[in-house]
Amino acid sequence: MTDEQVALVQDLIFKTVPGDLADRESEFRADMKSLYGKAKKADKADIAETLAESAIDLKSILSEWNLKNRDRFGDAVCSDGELNEEFEKTVALLEELGSRARPWPGSAIRTGATTTPPACARRCRKARSWSRPTRSWWT
Repeated sequence: MTDEQVALVQDLIFKTVPGDLADRESEFRADMKSLYGKAKKADKADIAETLAESAIDLKSILSEWNLKNRDRFGDAVCSDGELNEEFEKTVALLEELGSRARPWPGSAIRTGATTTPPACARRCRKARSWSRPTRSWWT
């Protein structure tokens, strides 16, 4: 991932107001999809990685620091259902991008590349079963 992409993913998870999550994630996915269509092969890997990281962040403890922070937003926090919905939409986009570009080059398969859309989607599917600790875990 490029520094710009890291900053974008961090902004989504740490600075998004919970009520804006669906719109911001939708805009993010649309932008990534558009960029992916125009990108060179090396840049496509970065875009797939960016999408995967943004999805995994939604299933991680990172969402507790902002999107589920009751001290900051009261009852207007994101629910697990909302986070799961955005997670699933991002994984679906990764799967869509992966199905369009197949077959993957032999070199990507032989080297076990982890930044192809199918590999990123597989990594996200593993994150589906993660359980997040409660906020009291770190306070």
